[in-house]
Formats: sequence, C-alpha cells, structure tokens
Amino acid sequence: MGIGRLCGKKLPIYRATINPEAKNSIFVVGGVHGDESGGIEGILEYLTRGKFPNSIRIEFFPIMNPTGFIAGTRETKSGRDINRDLCSSSMSESTSSLIALAKKMKPKLFMSMHEDESINNFYMYYSDHNMKALWDRITRAAEDIFGLADGYIHGDKCINGLISHPLPKRTMSSPKHKCSIENAVHLMGIPYITTETPKSYSMSKRCLFNRKIIDMVSKAYS
Repeated sequence: MGIGRLCGKKLPIYRATINPEAKNSIFVVGGVHGDESGGIEGILEYLTRGKFPNSIRIEFFPIMNPTGFIAGTRETKSGRDINRDLCSSSMSESTSSLIALAKKMKPKLFMSMHEDESINNFYMYYSDHNMKALWDRITRAAEDIFGLADGYIHGDKCINGLISHPLPKRTMSSPKHKCSIENAVHLMGIPYITTETPKSYSMSKRCLFNRKIIDMVSKAYS
C-alpha cells in the first residue's frame, strides 16, 4: 500500500493506493462533506484491516474535506460545498485535483461515501445499469441493517433504495446534480455510485456497513 497526497499543504488531502501495478482501478472517496464521518471511518478501518484483492487498483481518498471534518460542518472552513464546486469559476484545489486524476486514470468506478441525517434508511445513486445486480446486492445487505428508502428523496425518485442518474433535463436544471463531482465524472464516461447511510444509526453500524460496501465493490471489479 502506498500513501501519498492528492493536494494541499497545511491540511493535505491524503491518497492511499492499493495494488499500484494493476491495470484497472476504482476510486473510493470519503469525507466530501465534513460532518459525514461514517464513510471516513469505514475507509480507514478497511485500510487498517489490510486484506485487499490483488487484481484491482484501489485509490482511496478518505477525507476530501479536512477543514470541514475538523469543524464538524458540511462545508469547508471557507463555507464551500466541494460537491457543488463544478459550476464555480474556480474549483477548490481538492475538487480540481480529484477530477484531474479521475480524468487521467479513467477508473472503472467512482464511489463516493456520504450520509444523510434527514432520512432514516439507506439509499444510493448509481449510473451504470449494467452493474445493477451488484447495486441490488448492496441494497439487500443494507436492508437488513437500515431498511431501504423509497419514494422521492430530495426530489429524486428512489426505488428499493436505488436512484439512477437523472435524465439530462433534470441534471441541467438542478445545481445538486449539475455541479456535483458525480456528474463531472459521469460526463467523462466514468460510472459512479454514491452511497447514503443514515446518520441516525450508531457509528459502529455505519462504519461496518461502509467497510462491507468497499469489500463487495472491490471484489466485483477484481
């Protein structure tokens, strides 16, 4: 495992690489919003465990928003939501560096781990319909722990815990989608998933399940 920096000086964005010689890669991103720590903890526990597949390169970015993490806020210290950065005339260094690396490496999957304090069930966004069997396995595993969200979630249609990438008309009319990191990688032809674990559950449950998601995804792409 290699540890390096994606960007930053005073509070760097760290990057951990598993199997750097592997041809294909996936990206696993946590802490885009500083107050969503379940993904951060899940990634760190996965890395600490030290049991990795050997045929896929995994690029981990555990804490994309370190100033927000320290402050316990969604935004950065300067009040910036880095997951709405793509419409800004000048992206934050963390966002621009991550997008540039994704463009260069073209991972097979870009996975961003988020949490929702307003919804008490699990749900996730996805863009690759060819891998829906895997997404269904993830939601079935989540159902036993959190239950699954259904209906409309923040304006998006959710079916059995799954929200597909919105149609272009909605993407262009919604800053939530248009300006997100996920939409940026989607426009580059990179499939993504965004997981949303409910913050109402204990950290131990959220962390354990996020680690399980990483296991399921890394094995599926190996």
